[in-house]
Amino acid sequence: MEDDDVSILYSHGDKPISQSDLVVCFSADFNRRQLPSSHEEAIESIWSSRCSANKTLWNGSKFRLHSVSTLESGRTRWDLGLTCYKDFLGTNFSPDADLLQEMGKNVAGNLQAFMADPLGVGCVLLTSDNQIVLLKRSGECAEAPLLYDVPGGHPEPGEISGDALNASLFTPEAIVTEIFSSILREVRDEVNLPLHSLSAPLLLGVALNKHSHNRPSSEYLVRTELSGSEVTTLYNTGSQSEASESTQVHLVSHDQLMNMQQTNFWQDLAPSAKGCFLLYQDFVKRSCCTQC
Repeated sequence: MEDDDVSILYSHGDKPISQSDLVVCFSADFNRRQLPSSHEEAIESIWSSRCSANKTLWNGSKFRLHSVSTLESGRTRWDLGLTCYKDFLGTNFSPDADLLQEMGKNVAGNLQAFMADPLGVGCVLLTSDNQIVLLKRSGECAEAPLLYDVPGGHPEPGEISGDALNASLFTPEAIVTEIFSSILREVRDEVNLPLHSLSAPLLLGVALNKHSHNRPSSEYLVRTELSGSEVTTLYNTGSQSEASESTQVHLVSHDQLMNMQQTNFWQDLAPSAKGCFLLYQDFVKRSCCTQC
């Protein structure tokens, strides 16, 4: 599973996992490595320039995905640290991002050692009549403007501990709960669907966005009891809290999704949507093979 815009870090194949099957190890050891002072100063400079150009920017904390492994029990383990949006813009989105990756490879044997790598979330949102929900991103979005994307965003450390980021509150259980809860909140806040209409998320895997130098996004399958027309009606009311991030809802059939790489529409997708769809296609194809 590969594309010019995304690669797959790992896939759960025909067995996407529930919240109880994910284990988190949270430690400052999994934060990005400190760069030499000149590069740290460049991060501050990039942030200052960005804030001058966009007064709405704020430096929110994010979880950083360091690594993924499989335990003897069969459960999946994520090693997580903390990062922030400022560091994301100053590393993954830096003009010197290639250099930072090369430094990581040479110094730590890891391309991503100096990268912020904030963990994202996204989902295949499947309606009761087997349609998939996409949103056309606003032209004001910093990433992938005017492209079609799946609902998504980030788990928020502040949802666990508040602005103070009290590390004692970051228990593994609380972090896993926040990760799985965050994708449901994003569906609510972007598409305007009530939480009670959504299924528990199933984790499909993790995709890497090549445009942002391997920024990771965890991708899920979420079902809604609502039909495609009901989803469209709710979206078009415009009362969702993040209505300004997109301009229209777009539905595609399940068959269209499974064959989308062969269409021109594939190029109209944001990298995050491509990663999510590649993981979902892998899930469906392996499920069919298992049942044969």
